[in-house]
Amino acid sequence: MTNWQLHSSATAANPSIFESTYILLSKYQVNNKAEVFAFIDENPFLLPLLLETQKKIEVYFRNSLVYLEMETDPELAPEPRLLAIISPSCPPEEAFAKFSLFSREWWLDTAMTRTQNKLHIRVEYR
Repeated sequence: MTNWQLHSSATAANPSIFESTYILLSKYQVNNKAEVFAFIDENPFLLPLLLETQKKIEVYFRNSLVYLEMETDPELAPEPRLLAIISPSCPPEEAFAKFSLFSREWWLDTAMTRTQNKLHIRVEYR
């Protein structure tokens, strides 16, 4: 069975996987789709978490682009991890305040309990 057949049968059996992937692509900027989606496939708990995370980011950073990328620098992280990079549309001081609030109100607790150190978020102007 080819990868396409496996994917087709998986989406036919669970259409929410296809719908969730479509929503993910509409909410995040993903440059290396194959690498990012292979990582999500290896860590399926990330898909619903990414959908929830995007909604939370939108509350604090309205109209800002959010990128998904792999981080594979062994000096920063011994194992590969997914980065959600918020590119804010507001000035740096405001972005810092918003990210601090986002972190305190939602992200830090979520990161400690649900990410398994596979997902990190940062702010970066692009």
